[in-house]
Amino acid sequence: MPCKKEEHLNNIPLTDPFFNQSGAFDLLLASDIFFNSLKFCHINLEEVPSKRILTKEEKFCEDQFLVTTSRYDKGRFIVELPFKKDTPYLGASRTAAIKHLKQME
Repeated sequence: MPCKKEEHLNNIPLTDPFFNQSGAFDLLLASDIFFNSLKFCHINLEEVPSKRILTKEEKFCEDQFLVTTSRYDKGRFIVELPFKKDTPYLGASRTAAIKHLKQME
């Protein structure tokens, strides 16, 4: 395929510098497929050398995460959020919360 060389593109590195010449190729992927395949790749760094001792509450959260977290086929996570059973009294904050919410609109 004939291609006019554009001078302003000289400094841009191309994945295929011979894109305008016929030749064999291994695989052609659409951009959405390519980037979806990348999100399942994980980079494993070296292990953290010391293990921190967890509090009772942190241990519960870790266990809850392992038991209740799963993943859809498309890569999205399903997470059940734990809530504390004994919540502190918040006082009469409803009016202030509504006022702040309306200010954000």
